[in-house]
Amino acid sequence: MRSIRPLMSFTMILAAGVMACSGGGSTTQPPPVTSVSGTWTTFIDSLNDSGNGIVCNDTGTVQFSQSGGSITSGTQTQTGTCYQGTPSDNSATLSITSGTVTTVSGSPATIHFVETGTPPCVYSGTVTGNPATSAVGTATCVGSGYSFSGTWKASR
Repeated sequence: MRSIRPLMSFTMILAAGVMACSGGGSTTQPPPVTSVSGTWTTFIDSLNDSGNGIVCNDTGTVQFSQSGGSITSGTQTQTGTCYQGTPSDNSATLSITSGTVTTVSGSPATIHFVETGTPPCVYSGTVTGNPATSAVGTATCVGSGYSFSGTWKASR
């Protein structure tokens, strides 16, 4: 007659392994992705290219489309002025081509997006609220002989 003791031991080990792999029944879920979708009615940036002696100050609106943690598209509409000795108009409507929103439990959400000006600008920062109500951060715009850096903020 065959002993069932090894079969019982194997079954108990298998059950313990399944519980260990499943986190012991833990139901901890990641935090919900912060929503930045929609229109932000105030967008302000201040950018400086010290190498070329240019300072730009812009105000306007920004609109994001979002799918999960990805910014899939958007539009930045701005009125602004750049100064390089004399003022020049920096008003434009620019596309936002890509970006991310990262939400980590216990920390402010972060945002990162690319705007298609000349040169293109990369905006990074932190977001407050969910859905987001404000954001602040830094921007860099490098290319076509320019190298801008500065700050930005937005609110709804």
